[in-house]
Amino acid sequence: MTYWLINLPFLLVAAGFTGWGALRAGRPGLPSRKRFWAVWGGTTAVLLALTAVFDNIMIASGLFTYSEGNISGIRLGLMPVEDFTYSLAAAWILVPLTVAGPGRAGAAGAEAGPASCEEAGRRLGISEAGTAATERTERGRT
Repeated sequence: MTYWLINLPFLLVAAGFTGWGALRAGRPGLPSRKRFWAVWGGTTAVLLALTAVFDNIMIASGLFTYSEGNISGIRLGLMPVEDFTYSLAAAWILVPLTVAGPGRAGAAGAEAGPASCEEAGRRLGISEAGTAATERTERGRT
């Protein structure tokens, strides 16, 4: 079995996550579709670049090798192009989950988060002078 056959189901699932995230983007409280695709593209490009650099270093140092019968034979430096599928799957799943996923503002059934840091602090009992624990400690000294 080749690496492409092993990786194909994961790439299809990852592409599904990307489609889901793109459909959710642009809803109230979520980034625009343009912003979604910019983050998605930037993340994918960075992960592909890092994969190309570090896979070549690891293969050159002898950490691992590939059986020629399991790869396509197309290489970028020392690395087979199949190694890029892991980076693609990571970006294509994680970006939609973090940018437009459940729990984000505007998600169905999600409670809206605090409008500001000050509001969040009030909800947690933290004043501008410091944390609630610091205030209790200072009160105990006086």
